Formats: sequence, structure tokens, C-alpha cells
Amino acid sequence: MSVSPQQRHSSAPIAAPPNPTTYPSVSQLRPEEMHRLLKNEDALASYFDALEHVRTMRAVHHDLLLGNEALAKQNLLLEPALVAANEAVEQQQTLLRSQLAAFEEAAKERDDAGMRFTPNYLTAALRTNLTECEDRSEEITRAFLAGTSAIPIDEFVKQYREARTEYHKRAAKLERLSADPSVLAHS
Repeated sequence: MSVSPQQRHSSAPIAAPPNPTTYPSVSQLRPEEMHRLLKNEDALASYFDALEHVRTMRAVHHDLLLGNEALAKQNLLLEPALVAANEAVEQQQTLLRSQLAAFEEAAKERDDAGMRFTPNYLTAALRTNLTECEDRSEEITRAFLAGTSAIPIDEFVKQYREARTEYHKRAAKLERLSADPSVLAHS
């Protein structure tokens, strides 16, 4: 009994012949023949090998071995392609990971850059600049009054006026923004 290549590659396993529960050929043996088989191992082996069930099982076993050998050879032939495919997949996964990291970094930079244009950020930046302008005008005044600044009075007045003008412009913008926050809303 041989197995066709179609059977070998199908998903259904090879069915073994049914296992007999009785052996009519043994029950037909005379007692002398049974004693001879039990005492002579070679005769028992020959008798056992001649049983139809045993011959069928050995044929199925042989076919399975041949099928497994054919599959093993086929797998060995496909191994280089599988290794190459695995390497290609690994390279693609590495590329994907690096591109994903670059994408996430770019998205973070985009979000950080976009954060600078949110109404809350712009309001906070305006308040910070307002405080800096006030500090600058006070520093100019302190330096002039303490005598640590060797600038003429005309230069002091010019610097002080510029600093205070900048302060008042920013204060007016902050006041307008506080009165109407929709000024910064997207159109």
C-alpha cells in the first residue's frame, strides 16, 4: 500500500488499518504449532511478519517514513529562502522602528511648536515679557540714580522712555487680551 503525493501533502492524516481484536489465523493453529512458535523465536518472527495486519502496518510505516523524508528534503531546500525572508522581515522591522521613532520625534516637535501658538502660552509669554520690560526700565532707573551708569541724562531719558513705551504697549495688549480672550481664537 503506497501513499500518493496528493495524500502526503493533504491535511488529512494517513489512516492506519483497523486493529483486529481477534486473529483467526492464530486460533486455527494446532497446539503443536503454537508450542513450536513459542519456543522458536525465528519461527514466531516469520509467522508474525506473515500476518496481513502486520504487513499493512509496516507498509504504512514505510510510506510515512518516505513521506517524512520527502518533506524534510523539501524543507531543507526551502531553508535558504526562509532564512532570507526572515532577514528581510528583520530589516523591515528595524526600518519600521527607526521610522516610527523619527515620526514620534517629529510629532513631538510639531506639538511643541504648536504649543507656542496656543492662547494660554501666548498669554503667559506676554505676561513674562511685560515683567521683563518693567524690570528693564527699573534697572535703567536704579543704575542712573545710583550713579553706576555713566550715561548722559539725554541717553537715560531715551532708554527709559523706550523701555516704558514697550512696557505700556505690552500692558495694553495684555489688558485687551484679558478683556476679550477670543482675540487669540482661531478664525
